[in-house]
Amino acid sequence: MPIPFDLEKTFKTAAAVSKRERLKAEKRRSAEVEADHAEARQEREERAAARPAARAIWRWVMSAEVQRVRELALDAGLSELQLLGPVWQDGSIAPGLRTGASIVSLCTTGKGLRLTHRGHPMGGYQRDLHSAAKVAEVLAPAIVRRLASEIERGLVWRRLRGLDVGAIRRRLADERHCPWSVCTQRAAP
Repeated sequence: MPIPFDLEKTFKTAAAVSKRERLKAEKRRSAEVEADHAEARQEREERAAARPAARAIWRWVMSAEVQRVRELALDAGLSELQLLGPVWQDGSIAPGLRTGASIVSLCTTGKGLRLTHRGHPMGGYQRDLHSAAKVAEVLAPAIVRRLASEIERGLVWRRLRGLDVGAIRRRLADERHCPWSVCTQRAAP
């Protein structure tokens, strides 16, 4: 017995629709892959462009003046000094430590910087940066350029001159007693 004409027509129509949809999906996937490659290429270029700024930051971090500031801050009981932040990944100032914002601090114990990134209200992460390569690798390129610019213009020194050491010590002490805090990894003053 032959297959009914309308049934054969239905299957052929469904096959044609399925083929068109597969082709559209393949084109969409190709476009998405190309967009991902372009985004990755752009990020590599931005990070490469930020390397000179990262080296300038690291020269400043390793300078004798900053070493002296580290010693003085450590004597005052401070484990870190905030240099920049909170800022968004595009380098613009955030209105407080909010989800997605980052702070860059100078570590007084050891030599380096610390990135504190707020991931969500109850957490985030901290990364210690111990070389210019790590600064360029971990920090967003816009943050690297902003910090280098602020160091070059003297804004970081101005910010450090305006510190309220007592308030910072109280905040650090409070954070040591809050295990859910983003900043529980800080060294004791």
